[in-house]
Amino acid sequence: MSGTAVALAVASMVSSLNAAQHDIEQFAMQANQTVTQSVEETKSNFDEQMGRINKRINEITKPPAAPMLPPAQPYQAPAATQEVEYEEVNDEGQEVTNQADMGNLAQFMNSDGSLIPGTSWYNLASCESGHNPSVVSSNGLYSGLFQFSEPTWRAVGGAQYAPTAGQATPAQQLEMAIKLQQQSGWGQWPACSAKYGLR
Repeated sequence: MSGTAVALAVASMVSSLNAAQHDIEQFAMQANQTVTQSVEETKSNFDEQMGRINKRINEITKPPAAPMLPPAQPYQAPAATQEVEYEEVNDEGQEVTNQADMGNLAQFMNSDGSLIPGTSWYNLASCESGHNPSVVSSNGLYSGLFQFSEPTWRAVGGAQYAPTAGQATPAQQLEMAIKLQQQSGWGQWPACSAKYGLR
């Protein structure tokens, strides 16, 4: 083969290689563009989905709105209660007027200091102390006709008469018992008041 022919063959091969390289570069460029576009679309779709998820999470976890409270009403003092008399029946079947709220000792106590049989206070003392004005409970915490504890005796003002109820006169003990009943009700003597239907 002559030199001219060799040169032409080589030139043809170089041209073919250049054309092939150009095609490869074009293909690589198109592939890169396709991949880049696909990645961008995937990222956009992912961001959109995450936005929906976060929005739903916020809706679920959002605390409920505080309830509307009604406007405050001005304070109104309770109406005064009216003292009421009622009837009891003593052991002999006689009706006895109970006026514990009136604080009238003469309604419940004789002039000698003994309680009038059949009254509520007579019945209560029978149950609490057996009518012994100086008796002290077995645990040493309660004393007198109506078994006052020392703190309760002081709280109602009994200390003006004696350190404990068991050291005061029956009349003084009855006075403090009526005062305690007025303040706190018959529940101060739960078992015995229930026994005689006082509450």
